[in-house]
Amino acid sequence: MKRTHLSGTEPKMKFYFGVKGRTLTEAKQQLEQLETAMMACVFELIGGNFTDSII
Repeated sequence: MKRTHLSGTEPKMKFYFGVKGRTLTEAKQQLEQLETAMMACVFELIGGNFTDSII
């Protein structure tokens, strides 16, 4: 799972994602797609740039 790292002074939010696929590979792909979509929405709401924040 990819995580973002900010300065440490901002309020914290934790997100937990879960998916179920027919195979482990499928589940990992679904998880990555879900996480990317959700984090893009969050960054849009807070006015940040999601692609600049991925480690």
